[in-house]
Amino acid sequence: MKDRHYAVWLPIEKDRGELTVVVRTLRRPQMVLPAIRRTMSEIDRNLPLVDVMTMEEQIAKGLQRERMFATLCSGFGILALVLSVVGLYGVIAYSTSRRRGEIGVRLALGAMPRDVILMVLREGLVLAASGLLLGTPVIWLGAKYVEKELSTMKPLEPLSLALALGILFLAALLAVGIPALRASALQPAETLRQE
Repeated sequence: MKDRHYAVWLPIEKDRGELTVVVRTLRRPQMVLPAIRRTMSEIDRNLPLVDVMTMEEQIAKGLQRERMFATLCSGFGILALVLSVVGLYGVIAYSTSRRRGEIGVRLALGAMPRDVILMVLREGLVLAASGLLLGTPVIWLGAKYVEKELSTMKPLEPLSLALALGILFLAALLAVGIPALRASALQPAETLRQE
């Protein structure tokens, strides 16, 4: 038994200013549009076709506000990440510059540059980890709010959480790594002379 296609005929009301017509086709919409225009002009020459769009365009137009909100949230998230990297870099760079004498003495007494890098990395990553631990309840509350508002989104799924934590770890490593490399490149004799 074949599928039956049904058609519905509704008379156009005279007092209505507009009418929406939906056409389903197997061909590309750009190929069918001239035939639709020709058919509509045969029905009534004074009947203009305005806002002709595909279903994909209609859906995109309907989701424009949500996409703008998502783009705005992404922009603020990137801005927050950049600010946290700059802040962490500033704190660690200031801390290592204040400890130039100590680092110079360590290097003069035989500490390897690798040891200085590990010392600065440890301090910076402990600072970043403590900030992450303090921010975890906020992340959890924010995720629960988003989950309640958008029923199809699961923000606390393990993959997205691991990806976010990985990005934060790499950003913290970058922010702490630059001052650590600078501290390991100090010349002990010059540093001690300046002190």
